[in-house]
Parts: sequence; C-alpha cells; structure tokens
Amino acid sequence: MKLIYHKGKNFGDAINPMIFHELFGDLMSKDDGLEILGIGSVLGHARPSQNTSKFFVFSSGFAGGDASTYGNAPEITDKYEVICVRGKKTAKALGLSESLAIADGALLISRLIDIPEEEKLFEFSYMPHIGSMDLFDQWPRIVESSNIHFIDPRKPPMEVLKEMKQSKVLFTEAMHGAIIADAIQLPWVPLKSNKTINEFKWRDYLETVDLEYFPHDIPTLYSKSFLKELFRNKLAKYKVSFFAPLAAATYSVKQKRTIKKVIRIFESLKQEPTYNCTPAKLKEKQDQLLEAAEKLKKMI
Repeated sequence: MKLIYHKGKNFGDAINPMIFHELFGDLMSKDDGLEILGIGSVLGHARPSQNTSKFFVFSSGFAGGDASTYGNAPEITDKYEVICVRGKKTAKALGLSESLAIADGALLISRLIDIPEEEKLFEFSYMPHIGSMDLFDQWPRIVESSNIHFIDPRKPPMEVLKEMKQSKVLFTEAMHGAIIADAIQLPWVPLKSNKTINEFKWRDYLETVDLEYFPHDIPTLYSKSFLKELFRNKLAKYKVSFFAPLAAATYSVKQKRTIKKVIRIFESLKQEPTYNCTPAKLKEKQDQLLEAAEKLKKMI
C-alpha cells in the first residue's frame, strides 16, 4: 500500500510513516496498487489516484470551515474503503455513519513505538502550531523568559517525543501535541494565538476522548520579516510599497507591549488545570483502532 499524508515540516504529519509501518508492516512496502490515507486533516485535499483500485481511509480527519487551507469534503465513491475516521464531525461532514468515528490514529504511538522513559527536566513546555511558527520566529525567546521549555514541532518526531517525555506539563497549540500527550499521559493545556488554529478538527478529536475544547487565547505575534512582506503586499496596490519597512518598524514598537502581555499570560497558565484523557478511555480507543487495523488487513 502507498501511504498518503501531508508531507509538511510538522510533527503531526511526520509521525505517519512511523505509525503506519509499525501497524501494517510488510503491507506498506507492497506495490499492490492500493492506497491508504493517513493521520491528519487530509480528507479535504487527498483523493484516490487514477490507477488505484482501492483507497483506504484509516483514522483520517476533515477540518471544516477553512476550505482555503483544508479543502472540501470529498465525495465518497466506490474507490473509497472507509475503515474509520478521526471523529463524529468528520463522519458527519462526509455523510458517513458515526460508528466509523473512532479517534485519531496518533493515539496508537504509545502502543506501537518503543518510547524510552526520560528524566523530567522541564516543569512546563510549549509546542506552537506550525502556523504560529510561520508568523513569529521568536517563540523560544518569549517562552524561555518564563522558564518554559520550547518544543519545535518541525524537529524529527523522536526528538519531539523525547522532549515531551522530559516535560511535566505541555502547553500546546498543535492538536497532535495534545493527542500524543494523551497517548503518553502527559498533562496538557490548549492555547490559541492565531486564526489558523482550526477548532473544528480539535473538537472532532476531543469528542472521541470525552474532552471539550476551551483554549486560552494569546495575542497574535509577528516577526519583522513577516511584517515587512505583509505591508509590502498591502501597499503595493497604492504603489508605495517602499514604506513597508517603516510601517513594519512602527508596528514592531507597538508589538513590544503585546509581547509583555503574552509573557504575563504564560506565567498565569502555570496555575491552570490540565487536560488528559483517562487511561481507561485511551485503552478503549487504542483497542478500537487496533481492531479496525485488523479489519483492514483481512480485506487485502
């Protein structure tokens, strides 16, 4: 089977090969004309190739309300074989039975991958959404000023897992930060600093583990380089884009106050109650996902 997933520089996407090769073994190396859609909010863009005979969907998700980023819900044709999807919201968006909504397959990581135990080096760690990294490149400096360890979601998966295991509490904008935290039973707190955070997909997952989504809002921050390009594009239609550096510098001065506010918020978050799915719920969902994987194997 050929694994289809978003190949971005993002922890939540990069764990796909690890999980699927452990889950399906030699089936993943066979050139049999089959395709399997992996973890992530990929159902809006991924479609069966012309030559595939079957397009399996295993725990994949949809992200409603943001077609420009996540695409549109697919028409489920006879090429599709939906084994399971991430949650009930995905199932409803695709017109599927709720019985196919199990959970995100990333929950299996603690059952499939040997993740070494680590000494707890960090009281608190922070993993931003990849979109926040694109907007602002000074997150490490900001959070570390509050004695919070910064986890870069663009690092190789095993490095990210190691740093998560070294943490006592995870602050996360990244949904797969929360999912993996649930898988390894690391307490976490959800944050949201920009509009690229898709609440549909968060709620799609959290509903499967009996949790709700109440993120702590953080003001959006921008890098100077991002601001220059932003203002250059906005001013171009007035043919005055040469003012972009001045506009960016002016905005940056104002942003210093915002940075101080963000630091205060991070300090206050240390007192907030944490999230985690229960061990019983985690086992239930992992067992269901493994059962669904066995079902798929029998169909090949």
